[in-house]
Order: sequence, then structure tokens, then C-alpha cells
Amino acid sequence: MDRLVSQVLGAVGKLRKVYRKFEISLFLIRRLLGARTKDKKQIKISKVTKNELLLINIGLTSTDGRVLSMKGDLAKIQLTSSTCWREGRALETY
Repeated sequence: MDRLVSQVLGAVGKLRKVYRKFEISLFLIRRLLGARTKDKKQIKISKVTKNELLLINIGLTSTDGRVLSMKGDLAKIQLTSSTCWREGRALETY
């Protein structure tokens, strides 16, 4: 694994903003395709809750994020490591 992913060096004011906390609107896929319980029932996905740890993919890097609060589909998340990305870019959470 490349340990330099998301580690950047550049002129002051010329790099993208570095994020440690952010707010995101979550959309959950309610069923996990192909996954079944022992009695052949399909597994359902529960709602995201406060203090839950999520795996978040941002561009080429992955980091963990802890849910600080949930209000409807809006989640406040704190990353375990600072990450920079362009605002408006899609994030993936697992």
C-alpha cells in the first residue's frame, strides 16, 4: 500500500482544503445483495447511529470516520486521519 496517498506538499494557499470533520447526507441501501442469514432470509441494513465507525473512501484513500451525530439523513463525521479533497466530490462510506 502506498503510504503517501493523501499526503501532499505544496505552496501555502494553493492546495485543497484539509478536512478532519465534515457533514454529509447519507443514503443507505437497505438490503445487502447476495447476503443471507442461516435461515435463508435476506439481511437488512440498520440505520447509521451516533458513535458508529464507518469506512470512508475519498478518491484513492480510505480512512475511518466516527459518526458524531445524526439528524435525519445528515451525519456529522470525524475522520481518524486528516484528508484533503475537492468540495462537491462524491464520498463512499462502508
